[in-house]
Amino acid sequence: ADVLNRAGPLDLALRAEPMTTAQPTTYRLRSDVRFRIVAGEAVILRQSDAEVLTLNRVGSRMLELLAGGEDSDQVGAKIAKEFGADPREVRDDLQEFVQELEQGGVLHRADNVEDDS
Repeated sequence: ADVLNRAGPLDLALRAEPMTTAQPTTYRLRSDVRFRIVAGEAVILRQSDAEVLTLNRVGSRMLELLAGGEDSDQVGAKIAKEFGADPREVRDDLQEFVQELEQGGVLHRADNVEDDS
């Protein structure tokens, strides 16, 4: 699922094929990224590119928790509980979501201080 949507809200598709992660990871926003939650949806500004992105309610909550310093396991557990979803499906969707946010220049692993460009 393409989680970065320039025209409208994000729709996370649940997949049947589970993906595994080794350890929970903590992420942080890149230094040029700002976001606000407006009516339950995140509006993200990448200042270096003057690019605006939007996320739906689930993606917005995931980003809010990640930006708040929670690790991937904590975020997955909270999303599963808050939205009444299967924890394995949430974990898999979260992993894909984070990869797309990393590729889109929105966030990076907190332990990778050199990756803030």
